[in-house]
Amino acid sequence: MIEQSEWREGLSDPSYERVYTDVHNIIVHHSAGSNIDTNYTGIVRNIYIYHTEIRGWSDIGYNYLLAPDGTIFKGRDPGNLEQDNVKGAHFCAANSGTMGICVMGTYIEVSPSQAALASLISLMNWKLGKDSLDPLGIYTHVLNSALPVIAGHRDGCATECPGEVFYHLLDSIRQEVQKAFNACGYEARPVETAIRSYVSPALTISYASQY
Repeated sequence: MIEQSEWREGLSDPSYERVYTDVHNIIVHHSAGSNIDTNYTGIVRNIYIYHTEIRGWSDIGYNYLLAPDGTIFKGRDPGNLEQDNVKGAHFCAANSGTMGICVMGTYIEVSPSQAALASLISLMNWKLGKDSLDPLGIYTHVLNSALPVIAGHRDGCATECPGEVFYHLLDSIRQEVQKAFNACGYEARPVETAIRSYVSPALTISYASQY
């Protein structure tokens, strides 16, 4: 994986108090950017600048970003926490309990590359195996009472993300993750059924974004 110290070189480091979150849902995004730009480090840097300088967030919003060639970039700086458990800013202002993965590109009419999908499946399998979460499961969220453990951004609020074509691949992606999960001998733990009070729904009613 590409470390923050590498892709963020020359940019200001984020300085804020990180928050730990116990992840139950992986949220899949696309960057809504170019599908032909191969300067992947530059893309991540630009997203960081957009999130921090334009949106005014403390750091880049995603936990991980995946390039079309399969390269995985570590996103939000975890400080003394773990990369996969630092709370991000990517899911409709209700980020607790989620981990965000952004695949670079726009996938409204085309699908991500096979290399990107392979990295996505591997990364999700590792995370779900680590936390004993069912790849085909549902984990109730304040924004969606039937939020899949592997979900798209649009499953939480009004957005095209992660793109029409990519979104409709999620069922097959879940199946591929399940195969890898089983092959690794992982076991899923029981799922809680109560709605988790991440934020007041009033904070998210009008939220909409392409990201």
